[in-house]
Amino acid sequence: MKILKNIFSQWYKYVLWALLSVFFWGWVFTLLTDARPANKLVLCVDRPELRGEALADALSESRPEGIKLIAVHSFDYYIFDTEELRTADLFIVGENEAEKYIQSFLPLEETGLAAEGETWRYEGAAYGLKVYDAASGTGAAASCIAYTGEGETPQDYYLFFGTESAHREDGKALRLAEALLKLH
Repeated sequence: MKILKNIFSQWYKYVLWALLSVFFWGWVFTLLTDARPANKLVLCVDRPELRGEALADALSESRPEGIKLIAVHSFDYYIFDTEELRTADLFIVGENEAEKYIQSFLPLEETGLAAEGETWRYEGAAYGLKVYDAASGTGAAASCIAYTGEGETPQDYYLFFGTESAHREDGKALRLAEALLKLH
């Protein structure tokens, strides 16, 4: 009985140990299974309703040489990891939220993407290319991204290039963007 009493009197140590163990093994798993930034392309989508694995599989069919992993995540995935969000290669963001993240986006003229279609502009420069049109309800990868949720006001969504992308210069982010724009 004394042993049980001793265990229950120090319960917080066991809970702390369990939490630390979960974080430690999560970190080990990520370390072992994740690709280095040079071998990975990351697309961040500002929508919680996302079939990221299906979209990543579709984009993997046109994966650039040297890329081992294409990761597609919603912004919610990065709640504790702002570094990976900051260094993402591409972003899909709604027009109402785009200005909030402007420091993370490259002007389209610096990306090499032929901006065919409507663009999102900030201080006269084009930053994003429209990938979803709210008026018609059509857009790129619409089978994998729920651009409008129940009870939400529809808005247009735009594709942006990340300023801190590891693939800014080698053209791999550009190839991923072109592949994304071909998906319907």
